[in-house]
Amino acid sequence: MTLFKLLFITIFALTLAMSSLTAQAEQPVGAIVKTATSPQLFIMVPVGRAALIPSPLILQCLRLQNRRPLIISDVELNRYPKTPLLLRSPSGTIYRVDGNRKLHITSQAVFLRLNYDPVSLLSMLDDQLACIPDGPPIY
Repeated sequence: MTLFKLLFITIFALTLAMSSLTAQAEQPVGAIVKTATSPQLFIMVPVGRAALIPSPLILQCLRLQNRRPLIISDVELNRYPKTPLLLRSPSGTIYRVDGNRKLHITSQAVFLRLNYDPVSLLSMLDDQLACIPDGPPIY
């Protein structure tokens, strides 16, 4: 292999890697995104993940209804790993949003057993959480 070919392949590989990183980094934490082909809304959470906002009620309770969603391609949305919508209260209680309900994750052991990443937690105010009906706790 000639030096030119090796250099070309290296530059091409670096360009692909950088474009992938750039696509992941484009959407800031807290951004609301959707595709043009689906009504589903996602909120960007830390570490380049997207969490589905499952209903208009959740959107309203989290006070996100006035944010204009960014329209991204299906390909770009599919690049982001999906995570459940995980919320933390000011006192440290953790919930997973399921439909129109919040489910209390009862312990750190349960959280870890479910293989959730603590970095994906979104901090919420008590009144935001009070707006979401309780569902059954997760043991």
